[in-house]
Amino acid sequence: MEIIISYYGWVLLVSSLFFGLKYHSYFKSNLKLIFPYFVINVFILLSFSAMATFRGISYDVIILFLKKNSWQLLRASYFAVVGAMLFNAVGLPIPIQPITRILKRISQISPKIMISIIMGHFVYTVILFAIFSLKPLSNTFMLMGMVRTIMIDASEVFIEEFTFRLFLMGLIVYLFHKLKFNEKWVVAILISGSFWALLHLQNPTANWIKVVQMLPLGIILGWVMKKYGFEASLFFHLITNILMLTLLPYVLLNL
Repeated sequence: MEIIISYYGWVLLVSSLFFGLKYHSYFKSNLKLIFPYFVINVFILLSFSAMATFRGISYDVIILFLKKNSWQLLRASYFAVVGAMLFNAVGLPIPIQPITRILKRISQISPKIMISIIMGHFVYTVILFAIFSLKPLSNTFMLMGMVRTIMIDASEVFIEEFTFRLFLMGLIVYLFHKLKFNEKWVVAILISGSFWALLHLQNPTANWIKVVQMLPLGIILGWVMKKYGFEASLFFHLITNILMLTLLPYVLLNL
């Protein structure tokens, strides 16, 4: 599985470079859409590092953390720009709008759908973990504190949404659009959701149950992006992760 994930990363990188050069004329306009999210993520990383410094964590650890996450952020941001370019290339609406419209985009989602997605995944996870007598993979909320945990998780959410929802879905929609395949969105949602779920096996303590847990959410987030836009999938991903980090450990401990 590690070999598959490694090759998968190289495939994404090579394909993003190829299509980035091919459709370079769309680069500047889409960079303007992605850049504000990039700035927010940089602010999160720097704030987290500052808080870690005050907590007495060594500078070597902080520098290593910044190097790793800065590279991941840069790569994912480039992926996101190219993903948006691919929607341009086939004449489809770009699923991301200027950041100033983020609240308007999210407000278009009905409260019933919001509650159904957020609480549906939470209840599903509780039932799954209870059946297999599992505990959360790591209680980072307890170890690092609420604010710092949510900050670093938010950074990871940005990176995953850039990579899997904007770029990978954009790449698949582009390829199947070129093949004149009518169900391109269905294929894009299923493939991107599956790869996103498999990505969680990189956690050394994860197993197949983690994939079973994340696969439905990956498919739902793909559907959300298709119907409501990138901002909505980012919002749902962040909220569900916060619940997993904060509320889930307490619920499982009291079952």
